[in-house]
Amino acid sequence: MRKREQREIIAVNLKDLLKSRKITAKQVAKDLNVSYSTFGDWTRARTLPSPNQLKDVADYFKVSIANLTTLNEDLINPVSDSEVLDSKIRIAVLETSEQFGEETNRTIRWEYIPKFLPGADDSIGIMLNDDSMEPEYHKGDIIIAKKVKYLNTNGDYILESYDGDEWLPSIQFARVINKGGQVIITPLNIDNEKCYVPERLTEEQYLKKYKNKYSIIRLIRDYTK
Repeated sequence: MRKREQREIIAVNLKDLLKSRKITAKQVAKDLNVSYSTFGDWTRARTLPSPNQLKDVADYFKVSIANLTTLNEDLINPVSDSEVLDSKIRIAVLETSEQFGEETNRTIRWEYIPKFLPGADDSIGIMLNDDSMEPEYHKGDIIIAKKVKYLNTNGDYILESYDGDEWLPSIQFARVINKGGQVIITPLNIDNEKCYVPERLTEEQYLKKYKNKYSIIRLIRDYTK
């Protein structure tokens, strides 16, 4: 999604929340410890809140970040991800990611996974755009993965890296192996347009480049295709 479109979506959602909660922008800005002009710029689609600020806004209104960043007709009576259904959690799944110059356009869909899955409340999802080379994974597979602090075992992970843009990380699905003090990263073809190539990094380089790591908790495959 392009930044301009993201600004406009957040602005619409913030205005709806202010109206439905019967609270002023001035009061929200004060409670969030940001300037009134800063909050006003968010509601006018002039600027984007930082990721940390966005989380603060979501926590303040008791909604999910997805509620704020996605057009939602039901935002007047919003619910958090854990409240979407009694036994399930709604996960945003990245379907496509296309680059237009300096702008990135993304498409998402929703999937519902059981609450009891460990880490379900801090998960992301991706849809694979191609078969992996083995192929252990198939085009159209949906990978749901939970956020982890450390790479405890060798395996397949979703990795996020930021190239000067905290809003739109590069997302890579890869096999990660620790070997001889180095981390070997082999792409599994989530997004061939990015032309990801195998990497051999020191642990320090790996931790610096890949800020967030996600371990697979569910694979969803349509066997009717």
